[in-house]
Amino acid sequence: MRVGSLVLAFGSALTLPLLGGCDRTETRVVDQFWSACVQPGEGERLEVDVVFAECLSSSCDDLISASCKLELDGDVVTVSGEALIESPAPRGRPTSCTTDCGSVTASCSLELPPGDYRLVGADEEFAFSHPVSEPAGSCEF
Repeated sequence: MRVGSLVLAFGSALTLPLLGGCDRTETRVVDQFWSACVQPGEGERLEVDVVFAECLSSSCDDLISASCKLELDGDVVTVSGEALIESPAPRGRPTSCTTDCGSVTASCSLELPPGDYRLVGADEEFAFSHPVSEPAGSCEF
């Protein structure tokens, strides 16, 4: 009877790590944007909101981080950034994830003297004047 208890306990200890191995994840990096929106900022600050070119499933995906940055070269403001997303990585089995599409967004800013500029780096490029009096670009998100 004592030997049976030992075998059962030993067998359970071996099974638990094997079950935990099924919960693998993969992390992907997204560095493309669907849209960008230039917003009025405080003083000479330019504010830009971006939507990354990725949908999140509310039942499967976890947003680890999302950030963007702005760089000025002459009259061109370039927006860049990345989002890190963690998702299940099943071993040969399809994953049951909802098909909802959650947005991945980030905001960034830059001190910018008054003038006329062009924003590049998203799917669309557009011109704007700074200081910004009303939003410009794709701001419906």
